[in-house]
Amino acid sequence: MTDRGGPPPEVRLLIERIVSAVREGDDTRVQVLLCRFAHQADMGAAFMLRQRLLHDPPDGPGGEVNGEAGGEAGGEGGGKSPGGLPPRHAEHLT
Repeated sequence: MTDRGGPPPEVRLLIERIVSAVREGDDTRVQVLLCRFAHQADMGAAFMLRQRLLHDPPDGPGGEVNGEAGGEAGGEGGGKSPGGLPPRHAEHLT
């Protein structure tokens, strides 16, 4: 059951966990969580996950690049690529 405010709390929690696992580069955890997500989520939840992965800045240290969240990486880059994803997950974003 989905209320007008978006997906149910358990699906929102899955979205948070997926985003966290992606940003940490934990492929195994991402795979497990996406499998659960596929069985519980509807299209609106899928769009919410997409929005979080593509547009929300990463949380915590290193979430900002050159003083701006989601900015162009220069210099060190902190091992992150566009969207705050580990390089192996962000190749298609460049």
